[in-house]
Amino acid sequence: MKNAALEKNLFSDKTPHQGHLINIDIYKGENLAPLNSLVCDSFHYVKLKYSGAYVTTDSSNSLYPSWNQNLSLACTLPNQSKIINLEVWDYKFKLMEDDLLGIGRISFRDIKEKERKIRWANIYGPPMSA
Repeated sequence: MKNAALEKNLFSDKTPHQGHLINIDIYKGENLAPLNSLVCDSFHYVKLKYSGAYVTTDSSNSLYPSWNQNLSLACTLPNQSKIINLEVWDYKFKLMEDDLLGIGRISFRDIKEKERKIRWANIYGPPMSA
């Protein structure tokens, strides 16, 4: 019953909501930090998060990974989320929690309104200007 009440508060009957897929291609990473000090291997993956949903790439054993994957993220529009988070993680093989290397942010408006083009996401510092 709690979910029904929460859903009623989040979604107005006056505004029609539709399901959508956000498709983002993840190509590669460069100069990723090695965080496994005991083992020389680092297994990195990307997690895209938007409006409470997330999807991940496969992990890659490289500091210069080539994922070359298309990720489809389900969402309901309209919603209040304005940013898609692109997180890069170091996988720990279930021994410990995975390590977050950094977060890049992508404006939903940029994806919605601009033509499809390749963009870099800076995960270690302030956003790069486009």
